[in-house]
Amino acid sequence: MSWNRETYLNAFGERLRHLPEEERLDAIREIDSTIFDGISDGLSEAAILNRLGDPVRLAKAYQSDYFLQREWKSPLRNIWLMISFYSTTGLLSAMVVPLLATITYGFGFCAAVTPLAGLLRTFGVNWISMSLAGENDVPAIWSLPYALVVALFLGAIAYGTRKLLHRYFRFVSRQHRKLLPNK
Repeated sequence: MSWNRETYLNAFGERLRHLPEEERLDAIREIDSTIFDGISDGLSEAAILNRLGDPVRLAKAYQSDYFLQREWKSPLRNIWLMISFYSTTGLLSAMVVPLLATITYGFGFCAAVTPLAGLLRTFGVNWISMSLAGENDVPAIWSLPYALVVALFLGAIAYGTRKLLHRYFRFVSRQHRKLLPNK
């Protein structure tokens, strides 16, 4: 293996360090095979590496493809890995992804906590305040139904921004996918 090929594959593999080991090794083998096939077809190694492009961009394309194929309802750690990856795919993503993620999880948390607050207020907890239009207090007996309506509204916002975030992830992944060989 030549020095250029080894350097390229090492740089490529280093950028895939957040992927599971098997996925990372498969991607490295695929790129190595692409280089080998190109040399077998009579192309120079330099021409093949030039066609593959920057190993960092190619690695982002593989990560993007990996995250796009993953189950969306994954453990929290995987969701944060996705958010951190997509936040680094460009300037627009650095703003859009954290904003949508914050709205999604913030409103989702509030949607989960609001019915609990309504239930507690119904049973006489005085430090929880609920009002309509800032001035008219909701009677304690109506606290739970009011909280459920508010929770549904907050949950709808969280669900909508989650869908929007997932669409944005797919859009970015499609753009990166164009960089992959044989895709």
